[in-house]
Amino acid sequence: MKSGFFRITNFMLVLLALALTIGPAGCSQASPSIKIIGPSGPIFAIGDVTLSVDVSNFKIVDKQGQANVKGEGHLHYFMDVAAPTAQGKPAVTEPGTYAHVTDTSYTWHNIGGGSHTFSVELVNNDHTPLNPPVVASVTLLVVPEIGQPGAVILTPRDGGIVLAGDVSVTVQVDNFDLVNPGGQPNAARQGHLNYFLDFAAPTTAGQPAVGPSGTYISTADTSYTWHSILPGQHTLSIELVNNDQTPLDTPVVATVMVNVQ
Repeated sequence: MKSGFFRITNFMLVLLALALTIGPAGCSQASPSIKIIGPSGPIFAIGDVTLSVDVSNFKIVDKQGQANVKGEGHLHYFMDVAAPTAQGKPAVTEPGTYAHVTDTSYTWHNIGGGSHTFSVELVNNDHTPLNPPVVASVTLLVVPEIGQPGAVILTPRDGGIVLAGDVSVTVQVDNFDLVNPGGQPNAARQGHLNYFLDFAAPTTAGQPAVGPSGTYISTADTSYTWHSILPGQHTLSIELVNNDQTPLDTPVVATVMVNVQ
């Protein structure tokens, strides 16, 4: 009788252990995971790169800054920086290099040619990494391709922090021949850059893409420094224009917003 009782007891213990593993819903309580599902190969254009991910066994919620709840949180996307994984510390990097969202896709803007590393991490409501950390990364080659003219702002990054005073803007241009402004006749795929400060780049066809004095500068250079910039939020834009200052048939404009401190 005792041996039969012990066999039944052991069997019940096994069932209890299985129940704890499987959980009330009858499904295995697997660990959270994340996978980058796109893009998967070279990108043949400078500009936008959209990262798409697949998340499993994790509830994505919009509770940023609230108390942590096991199994829920949001995503942090990173570009060209390592995803932080130190326990108890917010998984954030310099402004302009990361974004915290509740979507399974995110678009990075103003991506220049070359090799770039993109990462995404599952984080708690208070922005700290999971334990253990859950990170996925992919390295992609952005290849400027012969096609339509394009231009991106490489620095500063959108949302970045810069010091008051001199603020330099660097640009990458593709499929467009930059020549010094001089009033020469228009030529296909030829012209210069107009840089704008706190003024929306004009895109009206046939009208000069210029702004009030002090808000824009015309140059063939792929960098320009604005001087005496005061603290606050400022908008920096660039536009490719024809030799006569008019926008291209399909306007090419890039914009970032920065915090000057």
